[in-house]
Amino acid sequence: MRAPQPEPPIPGSFATPSLLAWIVNGKYVMSLPLYRIEADLKACGATISRQDMANWMMNVHARWLAKVHERMKVELLSHVRIHADETTVQVLKEPNREAKKKSRMWLFCSARCDVPVYVFEYHETRRKGVAQEFLAGWSGTLTTDGYKPYFNLGNPNIANTACLVHVRRYFAQIVKIAGGGAKAASAASVALEARRRIDAMFQGRLQVRRHGAGCQEGRPRRGAPPAHGGLRGDGRGPASPSLAEAGAAPCAAVRRGVLALRHERARRRAPGALEQRRRAGPANLVFRQVGVSCLVMYFFRV
Repeated sequence: MRAPQPEPPIPGSFATPSLLAWIVNGKYVMSLPLYRIEADLKACGATISRQDMANWMMNVHARWLAKVHERMKVELLSHVRIHADETTVQVLKEPNREAKKKSRMWLFCSARCDVPVYVFEYHETRRKGVAQEFLAGWSGTLTTDGYKPYFNLGNPNIANTACLVHVRRYFAQIVKIAGGGAKAASAASVALEARRRIDAMFQGRLQVRRHGAGCQEGRPRRGAPPAHGGLRGDGRGPASPSLAEAGAAPCAAVRRGVLALRHERARRRAPGALEQRRRAGPANLVFRQVGVSCLVMYFFRV
């Protein structure tokens, strides 16, 4: 007697759950293009075309991962603290849209002291309607950068807080225009004092994180005087650098890598470029190797 065969994740396909999970991890976690995964499988004696794998990825999303995405969104909207950010991406061969047009990858995520939930959503624009639709009916504290539409969502139940990394830049700019820290200090500059308090909060957060305080992140010792002068630094309010901005960093890194590659290709096609490369010789090769190594180390760090 044999047990009945389990239902495959994709009906009519020989793709097993473990194979699909391996391809998803390689493409979306390790940032490997499908043609490299195809070559890796071929070296192991398995011939699977990149076209088949691309169809599997779309099928898996439609049948399974879309449900996970919706469940994660429900979980995130049950929190009282959310971080949000967006970054530009470029999509090739998108129907009825030029490849050179910039699209947006939006990220909504939980605060550091809550259950970690990161929800990415692709949209063609940066309009505030994206955030309005995502946060419709939600109430809580929203931490973002200085993008104005976040502060005008038309929802009175949302309390906006700004990422202090961005806020600090304005105070630092004022101090710089005033002639530096020494001159600003002699004039009892409010901007200098604000910058110092923000720096003190960041230092306190780093110390607490080194000691593994978990959800107590950023909270001062009992009896210790507040360095923030009333501003919150408990990892739940504006003292927290936007986690959404950090979460969107891989998208920005890929964009910078693509732009660098295009610049390199254009430089190679320029008149006299071949002779310049011959003169540069090993030095040019070392520069490219260092650049590739930096990208690899960045993605493995993330």
